[in-house]
Amino acid sequence: MSSSLPNKRTRESDDTPKPNTKHRKLSSGREKKDAISEAAQLLSEAPDVKAAATFVLQVLQMAVKMLREQRKDLELGVEPKEKEMSVKGVTEMLEACGWARSDSDNNKFILQPVAKNRINMQRARVLLSKLAGSKESSSSEKPPIGLVRYHSKVISESEEKAATAHRSEAVAKEGEYELGIRAAVAQCLTNKDPRVTRSMFRAVQNILKKLEKKPSDLRNRRIQCNSVICKKFVTQPKGGVALIESIGFEKDEYKVGKKTIPCYIMKNVVSVKISAAVKLLAEADSSLTNKKDVPTTVVKQVRCKCGYWGSTETDGLCSVCYKKRTFQLGGSEKDEPEKKEGEQRKGNWKAKFVKAKIKLRAVRLFKKGLKSKKVQTNKNRCFFCNKKVGYLGFECRCMFTFCEKHRFPDAHKCKFDYKRQHQNKLKKDNQALTRNKMTKID
Repeated sequence: MSSSLPNKRTRESDDTPKPNTKHRKLSSGREKKDAISEAAQLLSEAPDVKAAATFVLQVLQMAVKMLREQRKDLELGVEPKEKEMSVKGVTEMLEACGWARSDSDNNKFILQPVAKNRINMQRARVLLSKLAGSKESSSSEKPPIGLVRYHSKVISESEEKAATAHRSEAVAKEGEYELGIRAAVAQCLTNKDPRVTRSMFRAVQNILKKLEKKPSDLRNRRIQCNSVICKKFVTQPKGGVALIESIGFEKDEYKVGKKTIPCYIMKNVVSVKISAAVKLLAEADSSLTNKKDVPTTVVKQVRCKCGYWGSTETDGLCSVCYKKRTFQLGGSEKDEPEKKEGEQRKGNWKAKFVKAKIKLRAVRLFKKGLKSKKVQTNKNRCFFCNKKVGYLGFECRCMFTFCEKHRFPDAHKCKFDYKRQHQNKLKKDNQALTRNKMTKID
């Protein structure tokens, strides 16, 4: 049997180099480490190794200390220490640790407060302490004051002029927007009811705050004309439409399937205009709320007639008594004997109902005419078949005697109500055990 097996790989194919993808992310870190070690080698080749190593070590030590205090860009001046900076390997070591020459001035190095730079500086400090032949703390010489300091960004005159021009334009635009919004707010204040205007200002403020958070969302830029908010706070009160139009909303329509829905939409969102509108509406709302009359009377607690606490606002009455007096929920004290009489009448209705039932039954029977009840005179004979029984007859519940054949109720058409008898017996034997829901306190 011959089996077709796949061809084995040759040795030449096994020797082919494979791309190392595992440690690709760590390549930049290794390159940095190599740069630090190369700079250390260059420093070791310098004539005065100890002096150069101690200088760089002091600079790095000071930089680490300042970065711990505040995470800001650091600046290193070259002019006060030109000799030390000109030594072979010093600038290379600083660049390997993360220091870079500034674009504006070549005599300055700038360090960004990044975690990677701090790690590199710590590794460089270990290598430099070995070259200097002493610990970091035992370095007697210190760098001059102002050599390493926090970097303050210098702005050129042209940039400063452009910034001031931009600010002035923004202020002018904001002033124009405020004029239009102020006129609309003044129109809204002509409403008779100040509560309506206050609620209108607050509703518009909520819409604008949502717009500030997500200006790209179309739902925040639309106000449907058929919605309750638009009808209540925009179209019905005076100045509502003018206020929305002054902010930047325009009347438009949008389609949902076959339906066209009218709405107010803000096509171009201007953040300056929205912030100005929110500010002015907040001021107008606060002015309306401050106009409220503050109550001068002091409310005090007073005992009511019923024993509970009341207040001076409710004429010294508790909440229950005040409701009774104002809304006439309970009756007055004069109506109490009438209530007792009514309760007594309610208790006697059952007895009266039973009497009326008996009377009605008597009247009905009288109208039909009373039939005389059959009575058995001869107890020695069967009442159904008249057979002679003697003393061996069977007396039924219907008070008649019968023979052996007709002694059962279905045989002689007995008219005795067995159902009612059993019901009465059950009532007598199984009396209801009721308990009062409220325990009476004597």
